[in-house]
Amino acid sequence: MELFSALATNMEEAGFDDVMTETFVEGVTQWILEGDPLDTTNMEGPIAVAVESQQAIGWGPLMRGFISQHWAIQNAKLQDYEIDVPQVRKMHRAILKTLLDFFLERWKCRNKALHGGTTEEQQQILRVKRNMAIDKIWDLRDKMLPRDQAILFCRTQQQTHEMTTSQQRNWIAFASVFVPKAITRKEAHSAGQTLITDFFQTRREAQDQAHQRQKEIARIWKAKQSISTEDQEVLYSSPKDDIMALNPEEQQLWIDFAAAFLPLAQARKDAKTGETGTFKESYLSTEEDEDDEENSETTTTEQHSNLEAPDDDNDLADLQQYKYGFSEDVETLYNG
Repeated sequence: MELFSALATNMEEAGFDDVMTETFVEGVTQWILEGDPLDTTNMEGPIAVAVESQQAIGWGPLMRGFISQHWAIQNAKLQDYEIDVPQVRKMHRAILKTLLDFFLERWKCRNKALHGGTTEEQQQILRVKRNMAIDKIWDLRDKMLPRDQAILFCRTQQQTHEMTTSQQRNWIAFASVFVPKAITRKEAHSAGQTLITDFFQTRREAQDQAHQRQKEIARIWKAKQSISTEDQEVLYSSPKDDIMALNPEEQQLWIDFAAAFLPLAQARKDAKTGETGTFKESYLSTEEDEDDEENSETTTTEQHSNLEAPDDDNDLADLQQYKYGFSEDVETLYNG
């Protein structure tokens, strides 16, 4: 291998004995290939001392610069010459430089394969990693509630892959915070727990319904002049503010009563006076219908000639079941 040949060459140039060089290279080779230390059973003298000293430190730490000083010291004894500290350091630097240069090259090769050698390759590799992260997030989609899915997955998976780099980074960053909480909400919902979001959603729906009832009461009140005084005393016997202050069930009961009572009261007035009515059964529909109603005041009297005031006991009973809190008896209004 390239490392072993470079080690042997540099150690020989630094003044190491051939046997010492061969033993050192063998120790490095065995640790890299097999991860085992050298067998010192048949070793003796300076060679055994140098190997045992290095194995006390470890061959792994040697690759990070932890080398025993006994390689140079025992090499001097082996060659029978005196050595000083600067020379020991010089000889060891030759070994460590070879090791570090080799692993630096390996690290560069690893980075090139992992991150790419050019800017385009790096960007492509990073996009592949982001798309893999996006796919993992999409795999968790079924673990979230539908309303949470609508927030995070407003685009298709392919569209998410095609987003710009900054958009993908922002989406992944948001998902890393959002997904764990969404999964927790789904688990709590499956366990029958009431979520705080459900509470506020129910509260908002109740507020919307209350607002709609108030609008309907106001529309009914606008039709007050379209019926006779007697009928007004039945339907409008309580002030508007009192009707607005009723609880939701009572308000809805009054609205239902008005929905059945007003058309009949309008027909009764038209039948008695022969005048054209101004109220339509669709008074509760939309504001556009109210505009159309204002434009329909030219309706002829003949359109109501076939309408008669309800005098049937069944019609009277139907009205009475909606009647709420009024002083007049409904029956007396249809006896005249």
